[in-house]
Amino acid sequence: MLNAYQVPLNTFPELITPTASKEWSKHKTFAAQALKNSGFGTRASEGKLLREINQLVAFIKEKKGAPFELENPLHCTATNVMLSLLLNTRYSWNSPEMKTFKHGCEQMYNNTLIAMNYDIFCQIVPFFILKWFMRSTLKEITKRPLTDYFLEVISAHRNTFDPNHMRDFFDHYIRDRTEENFNDSILIDMGTILFPDGIMTLSDVMLWAITYLQCYPDEQIKAQKQIEEVCRLSV
Repeated sequence: MLNAYQVPLNTFPELITPTASKEWSKHKTFAAQALKNSGFGTRASEGKLLREINQLVAFIKEKKGAPFELENPLHCTATNVMLSLLLNTRYSWNSPEMKTFKHGCEQMYNNTLIAMNYDIFCQIVPFFILKWFMRSTLKEITKRPLTDYFLEVISAHRNTFDPNHMRDFFDHYIRDRTEENFNDSILIDMGTILFPDGIMTLSDVMLWAITYLQCYPDEQIKAQKQIEEVCRLSV
């Protein structure tokens, strides 16, 4: 007999993320190794991170103490951090490419939150109402606004791929796609998971940290000292 959770799972499979199967575990393991080989979380990525941080610091200094909105600059910084680390590219903050990509990530992130919270409704809403609600919102929830973007990225990477010069995360997938039985849809899935979650989480954490440090000047001094000691520079 199906329980309250399994009924929606079988009725709306488009909303469900992969289970912890052997195939899913293989993709997870490969993605972690590909990220590491691309410099993610290593000293090789420090230069890219500092470039984006320096741009953000310069933007703040230009305001010379005048009030300004910080959320968009943080989102742009987080976007370029992820693009630099995973695709070896970046966009200027006011470019059409930045606005389109950032908007697509926000859409994907919001759709994911809606889909992940369906289980709450399973416990408190009669199934016939839940089914009507899910069908009425399914088209919106399952939109993947970044799919076309990643298809273009994959095509460009494939046309310029050089196995002796691995540029980024996508190159590792293209190199090993035959051996690991990967296809373009898997790479698109990885992109739509890594980018929206990574960008929104990173920008929100930075915004929270800056807000917190503004409220506690003593902690701000400690954080500044730690940055200078670890990075050997003053920001």
